[in-house]
Amino acid sequence: LRPLQLVLQPQSKGPMLRQWLHDNGFTVVREQLVRDRRFIYPVLEARYAVQDRPLDPEEFYISRALSHSGDPLLREYLGYLIRGLEDTVFGMEQGRDCDPALLRRRREALRNLKRMEAAL
Repeated sequence: LRPLQLVLQPQSKGPMLRQWLHDNGFTVVREQLVRDRRFIYPVLEARYAVQDRPLDPEEFYISRALSHSGDPLLREYLGYLIRGLEDTVFGMEQGRDCDPALLRRRREALRNLKRMEAAL
C-alpha cells in the first residue's frame, strides 16, 4: 500500500491547514511557491506520516521543507508573511480579550520568520 498523499494549495488559512494536517497525522514533505500575477501561493505535498514532535510556531506559516528549499520566491513570501503577522500581533496586543498563550506563539513565530528572512 502507498501512503496517503495530498497536494494542497491554500489561498488563505494556511496556518489552520498546517495545524489540521499535523493534528491528523500528516507531514508536509514538500512545499513550493507559485506566483499568480501579484500573489504568491504555497503548494504543499503532505503524506500520512505521524510526527512525534509538535510544530514550531513558524511551521504554522512555512514548512521546514520550504524553509530549506532555496525557493527563489521565498524571500518575497517571507516578507508577505511577516507583514501580515506583524499586523495580527499588533491587533492582538490592542485587544482586551487576547489569549496570552496564542499571542506568545505568534510573537515567537514572527521572531523566527524574521530570523529566517535575515539568513537568506
